[in-house]
Amino acid sequence: METIKEKTERTKRKLDPKIIRVGDTVKIVNPQLFVRCGYPLSIEDMEEEVKELFMGDIDDLVNSMGFDVFTEAPRRIDFDYSRLNKGKVYRKIIRELAYIRLRRKNFGGNERKVFTEPYDEYKDLEAEVTGIKICKSGTYNQGYGGGCDYWTGQSDYEPAYLSPCKTHKILTLDRYQNDIISSYTNHIRIEAKYVEKIMEEQ
Repeated sequence: METIKEKTERTKRKLDPKIIRVGDTVKIVNPQLFVRCGYPLSIEDMEEEVKELFMGDIDDLVNSMGFDVFTEAPRRIDFDYSRLNKGKVYRKIIRELAYIRLRRKNFGGNERKVFTEPYDEYKDLEAEVTGIKICKSGTYNQGYGGGCDYWTGQSDYEPAYLSPCKTHKILTLDRYQNDIISSYTNHIRIEAKYVEKIMEEQ
């Protein structure tokens, strides 16, 4: 008679060996490294614009607040001096202004897509998968919301959505496994369709 353990082993769904999972080793076939998934303009783009156009005004504003005198005030136990780093103040101001500018420009358009950058030196590189993320691309549709339907009493509502919506599997690869990956790169990310899984010998 078949035991419970034997039945469990027999009925357990076998994992598809072709699917890439964390811990697998892959080879980069097309070295199009993942940069980001989003709309045409990014917050980083706008930060550069803000620096170029308004850095003088920001500098004048910060200095007019007496920043240097303020930091020389007598130290108090209950005061958070970590907030007085001038570089941190600039970064916060620039970031907030950049977000306002980004919204004003409507993110550069309504098409959300994957942005990549070619790195030919990574072709045929073998590396271990240390992380997996999923992102979506497509054209943004705002959806709508209205009042209640007269006959049914139900709300007439459709949430925002992407159309046509595509799913992208983004792999994070171990940068320490190969000398070719420069030390200043925190990680390598690439879409799964640009690599092939190295199958273990049975």
